[in-house]
Amino acid sequence: MSRDKLIAMTRNLVEHGAADTMEYAEDVVRVPASAYTDPALFELEKKQIFRRLPLMVAPSCELPNVGDFKAMDICGVPLLLSRQKDGSMGAFLNMCTHRGNPLANGCGNASRFTCGYHGWTFKADGDLIGVADAQDFGKIDKSQHCLTQFPAYENAGLIWVTLDPHSKLSIPDYLCGYDELLKAFEFDGWTLFAQRTLEGPNWKTAYDGYLDFYHLPVLHKDTFGADFYNAFLARTQMPMVAGDWVAGLGLAPTFTNASCPPSVLEEIAAPDTEGLALVRSASDAMKLSARGYHRVLRVARTLADLDGEARVRRLHLAEALSYRSHLDRRRVAA
Repeated sequence: MSRDKLIAMTRNLVEHGAADTMEYAEDVVRVPASAYTDPALFELEKKQIFRRLPLMVAPSCELPNVGDFKAMDICGVPLLLSRQKDGSMGAFLNMCTHRGNPLANGCGNASRFTCGYHGWTFKADGDLIGVADAQDFGKIDKSQHCLTQFPAYENAGLIWVTLDPHSKLSIPDYLCGYDELLKAFEFDGWTLFAQRTLEGPNWKTAYDGYLDFYHLPVLHKDTFGADFYNAFLARTQMPMVAGDWVAGLGLAPTFTNASCPPSVLEEIAAPDTEGLALVRSASDAMKLSARGYHRVLRVARTLADLDGEARVRRLHLAEALSYRSHLDRRRVAA
C-alpha cells in the first residue's frame, strides 16, 4: 500500500470520527469456524504466509554485542540469529550442513558454532571452517557447505527475517516505510530487562483481537476509556468456537458515552505550548463539550503523526478546530 493511499484512508477515518459517522460494509461478513480449526489450512498458512513473508523475529536489544546469538523455532524452521563483526545481523538455518544437527540452543555469545554430533565448526557468519577427520572425506570444498542463510533486515531497533533462503522479496520494500514509522518508539535505545514466552492457541484469534475495537471500552475501559468508539468500523460477524457448537456474534457499532478529564486527553495528545493555549481558548469560545474537545485533540494528534511530528503543533490544532467548526456549521444548516 502506498503512503498516499494510507494517508487518504487515515484522513477518511479521522473525518468519520470527528463527524460521529461510520462507513458500513455492503453486507455482514461471516467467517466459518473451520478457518480457525482446519489443520490443513494452518499448514498452508505457514507455507504461504509465515515461511514466505518477512517476520519480525526479535528486538535489536536482545543481541546488542558482536557474537550475541539467539536460536529459536518458527513454524518448524530452526532459526539462528548472530550479531556479526560489522554490527549487521546474520540469520541462518540452525542445522549443521552435514547431518542436520542443531548448532546452538537458547541465547549466548560465540564467535563460532560447533556441531555436537560430529564436530563440524562454523564461524558466526556461517562459513564452514572445521571438519573433524577431514581426510576421511576426500577433498572438501568448504564454501559449498556453509550454513543456509536467510534474508535479514534490521531497522528501528527491530530485526526482520524471511524464512525462505531463496526469497527475492526486498524486506524494506515489503515494509513500505512502516519501519521508519516505528522509529518513533526508539526501540534501538531500549535494554532487555526480562523475557517470557506465551504459547498462543491460534494466531488468527490473536490477530482478530488486535483488529477488534469492539472490546476496548469493556475489557480495557480503565486504559482506553469507556467512550472509546469504533464508529468508523464496519459491522462484522465472527464465529465463537466452544466444543462442538458455533455462535455468530454481531459486533454493534455503537458505544456508551463517558467523560475523560481534559488533562488526561492533553497528556495523550501532547500539544506544544502554543497549541495548548489555542485549543483551550477555542474550546471556551466554541463551547466544546468534553467529547468535542476529545475529538479535536484526537484529530490534531493524527495530523501530527502523519507529519512525523512528536508534538501536536498549533497548525495541527488550528486545522482540527477549523474542521470541527465546519461540521458545526453544517449541522446548524441542516
